[in-house]
Amino acid sequence: MLLLYLILLGMPFCKALLHESGFECPDSWTFDKTSETCVKPYVVRKTWNQAKEACKGVGAYLAIIKHVQTTHTIKRLLKARQRYWIGISDEDNDGEYKYLDGTVVSSYRRWANNEPSNHGGDERCVEMIGNNYGSWNDKRCSKKRYFVCQLPAQMMLECPPDWNLYEDGKICVQAFENRQSWSSARSTCQNSGGDLVVINNKETSRFVRALLSRRERYWIGAWDENEDDKFVFVNGEKVSDFQRWARKEPNNLRRNERCLEVIGNRRVSWNDKRCGKRRRFVCSRPADVASIPL
Repeated sequence: MLLLYLILLGMPFCKALLHESGFECPDSWTFDKTSETCVKPYVVRKTWNQAKEACKGVGAYLAIIKHVQTTHTIKRLLKARQRYWIGISDEDNDGEYKYLDGTVVSSYRRWANNEPSNHGGDERCVEMIGNNYGSWNDKRCSKKRYFVCQLPAQMMLECPPDWNLYEDGKICVQAFENRQSWSSARSTCQNSGGDLVVINNKETSRFVRALLSRRERYWIGAWDENEDDKFVFVNGEKVSDFQRWARKEPNNLRRNERCLEVIGNRRVSWNDKRCGKRRRFVCSRPADVASIPL
């Protein structure tokens, strides 16, 4: 029964559609470029609160319309002269209409003539009318209407050949097997549009570990730049909250170990090393927004 309910609602667990903008929407949802969201009207009649919960049940929310272009996107999907709940209400009963995100309806409005009227003193929710204008009207929240759901579009990312997409960090990562000094390795990474990889959390550490050859050593993007025994990442962050130093490291042997290498093993270990040593290295660069042929 639950599966049937989700199917009727069109829960977005099926395949996604990739748009030329590099964003994707679930199948049967429509991409709105202005808000970078996906929208979908549902032709099941519900009260405003029921509609809000139905949208929430599919990982979405009642549509928030703050731009005329979003209105144009949605109104093309509506049945003529039918009425659809959207994500605007005067739930606080203070005469001030707000979007579901809590912001006040002010700069952009689409009210029909002589609306909102609060007829009978009990019209607290907003419906959109399927017409050429996409008009808004205030209505009693207990009335049953079709409704429009909205959810954030997902940006599709891609990497150049031989690079590995790390989606959580929105970066591409590559382990290079040729050996270079730390500064030469960094230059190679920068020439590829990035830098030596920054490993500042356990998720990134796990991702990088899977790319390393076992027991081999790789430069990463951290060094004792000021020679004060305080390591920093190449992005300026301090090496403090997340560390993976090997036992008794860093030891700054002979006061000349200023660069950070990782050792490929079951648990990635860090070690300080003389920057002129030749090591393999790991680069990262920002991921590209995916494109598709037109």
